[in-house]
Amino acid sequence: MPVPHETTKSHFPLLGIGFVTFVTARIKAISQRDVPIIDLDWAFSQLLHRPGEMIDFARFMVTEVPQADVREALEDFRRRNRTDIGFEAQYAECTPLQRALLLEVAAGAKLFSHESRQRLATFVGQAAPVAPASVHNTLAQLEAKGILAKRETRGRYDFEDEHLRSWVDQVARADGAGPKRA
Repeated sequence: MPVPHETTKSHFPLLGIGFVTFVTARIKAISQRDVPIIDLDWAFSQLLHRPGEMIDFARFMVTEVPQADVREALEDFRRRNRTDIGFEAQYAECTPLQRALLLEVAAGAKLFSHESRQRLATFVGQAAPVAPASVHNTLAQLEAKGILAKRETRGRYDFEDEHLRSWVDQVARADGAGPKRA
C-alpha cells in the first residue's frame, strides 16, 4: 500500500554526543590527532547539528588545517564555504514585501498583527498597513520558493535553512530595517 504524501515536514531528533564521538574517533584514526570531544561538540552545535556539514568540517580539519584548533578551523571553514554569498542572491531575488516578511519571521514577530503589517507597509513605502491577504499570499510565495515553512502554530513560519535565518537576522537587518529582536 503506498504511503500518502505528507505536506508537513518531519522533524528528526538532533544528533548528539554519540555522533560527535564517532567523528572524533574518525579524526583520530585518520590523522592520529586527539581533538577534545567537547570542542567538536561545540563545533557541531555551531553547525546547527547538521551531520553533513560536520563531516565536511572534520574532513576540512584533517586535510586543510591539521594544526589549527577547532575554533580557528571552524572560522576558516566558514570563510572558505561562504554560504552567505548564496543568501545575498536569494534575498536580492525577493520582492520588497518578501524581504520585509523575512525580517519579520527572523525576528519572531506575529506576522498578522497590526504592528507587523504596519512595519511591512513602512518597509515597502505605503501608508496603510499591508492587508492580511497580501501577507498570506507573500508567505505562500516564500513557502513555494522553499525559503519558509509553516509551523504547527497557526500563523507562524520558520526558515527552511537556519543559516539563512541567521543571515537575514544579522546582515540584512544591519541597515535598521524590520522589528527589533526582543
